[in-house]
Amino acid sequence: MRRFVVAVLVSIFIPTACLAWGEKGHKVVATIALNYLSENAHSEVEDLLGDTSQFVELSIWADQVRFSRPDTAPWHFVDIPFDGGAFNASRDCPNNDCVVAKIAEFTQTVGNKQLAKPVRAEALKWLIHFVADVHQPLHSADDNDRGGNEVWVRIGGKTDRLHSLWDTGLVNQLGDTPTDIATALIGGISDVTASTWRGGTAVDWANESFHIAHAFIYARSRGKNTKSTPIFLPDSYFDDATPYVSQRIEMASVRLAWILNQGLR
Repeated sequence: MRRFVVAVLVSIFIPTACLAWGEKGHKVVATIALNYLSENAHSEVEDLLGDTSQFVELSIWADQVRFSRPDTAPWHFVDIPFDGGAFNASRDCPNNDCVVAKIAEFTQTVGNKQLAKPVRAEALKWLIHFVADVHQPLHSADDNDRGGNEVWVRIGGKTDRLHSLWDTGLVNQLGDTPTDIATALIGGISDVTASTWRGGTAVDWANESFHIAHAFIYARSRGKNTKSTPIFLPDSYFDDATPYVSQRIEMASVRLAWILNQGLR
């Protein structure tokens, strides 16, 4: 049975620099995932990280160390080309330097109790972050535009990069704080729905994200441009896009917990 822990985590949501889903999105994923952890996984997380509040706070650790550890930058995404159809390891993940390969690698590391605790704890911090990353559609697709980073759009009176719109702008439409968003989203996930989301691999999840980017995002905003020549998106885009954002965050949460429940028995 779920343990609803959202309320006790309010105090830890302290603003910091954000990348990927953004601080808010990553903390929402981690907060919801806590409610789906098994008793064993919950205990293991506490043993590795100190307490469950760190599970949420450390969901943004991978972004915080990104510039001091530049070799890890490619681990946050996989560039499936717009006309690529689906993930191809040899083409899209050379040397296993992408989010798909790293999820598989760190899943094994976290579950290997023969390894030193600090090694497993760091792998857990990567895993919390990367499961969320692979569910952001523009972290699994590329149209020769660095995953939308070279596409400028204007919506709601604001000009922004397409990638940033999906990382943070659309998440902001879901609520004011990570706690608010997590509480609202948890209430909409039925046990049956959660059950259907458990399963698959990072390859499957990357392909899901790619298809959303291909069919929805790039269908409305394709082509590199400049900040002074943005693509104008109607305000209705918020209503059209936020259901995708909500579901990808929910899926990431359920699947993160599922991975940990399997590996931390």
